[in-house]
Amino acid sequence: MHRVVVVTPDNELISDVTLPPEQLVEHVTAFAVIHNTGIYIDGQLLPPEQREALVQGLLARARQPPQIAALPTPAEVLSWTEVLQRSLNDTAQGYADVRKAQAQCVHDMQAFMREYAEMHLRAQREMADEAVRQRQLTAQSLGDIDLLDRAATTVRLNQAMASAAESFARPRVAAAAASTSTAVARRDGLTLSDWLHGFMDLAGES
Repeated sequence: MHRVVVVTPDNELISDVTLPPEQLVEHVTAFAVIHNTGIYIDGQLLPPEQREALVQGLLARARQPPQIAALPTPAEVLSWTEVLQRSLNDTAQGYADVRKAQAQCVHDMQAFMREYAEMHLRAQREMADEAVRQRQLTAQSLGDIDLLDRAATTVRLNQAMASAAESFARPRVAAAAASTSTAVARRDGLTLSDWLHGFMDLAGES
């Protein structure tokens, strides 16, 4: 590394940098073209002859005609064309893949929406069927309850009628028994069969 210090004729500092060897010449040449500047490299003043040589070298390079790049050969042009064509093909293939992916995504979304709609309709249909079944079960249960109620009412009515008939027949049976006892008391020679026949006749009349 080399330290380069550039000052004015009045020793005012212009630049103070540390550079590697490959950048030293370019940096020093840039300040060498400025007259009345002092250039110190590692503390040593740049001699006038070396400074002049740097300036002349810079002027010589400036006078040289610009170099024109050589035209590409047909082989190079063909190679570039192939590269461009390959790039265009890759771009077209990439675009086609993107379009295919988009179409597949739309197709999958449509299939999902269709399946979801079918599932929703199926659930609604099952709910409606279950509601109908529950109504049928409710109607059947109400019918069974009505039949049970009617049967219970019939049983209670039959019991009431039987009780009423028994209450109505009890005095007549008692009267018939009393009459039979009186007749028996008046008659002699009645058998047990006569008693039973008489009681059955009275029951049939009642």
